[in-house]
Amino acid sequence: MATESNRELDDAPGYIYDKVADSLMARIAAGELSPHDKLPSERHLAKDYGVAQGTMRQAIRVLRERELIVTLRAKGNYVAPAALAIACRPHR
Repeated sequence: MATESNRELDDAPGYIYDKVADSLMARIAAGELSPHDKLPSERHLAKDYGVAQGTMRQAIRVLRERELIVTLRAKGNYVAPAALAIACRPHR
């Protein structure tokens, strides 16, 4: 079932959640998402990217592992204070 999304992901082989995480990391590196900014909800991001909410949850986990975001229980996900420096360096 295809859904309409506002964000394009590349067609290269790989996991969708990694592509979404890479896209969000690029948005941080570009300054579209700044340190301390609250990310939209998983549901909103999933709709924006045209992916399942579980896929978005995996992408958020990847970003947390890369130390680009912090998650505060019952508050949401926030861009980490040092995220810009981290996002601008190679992660693989």
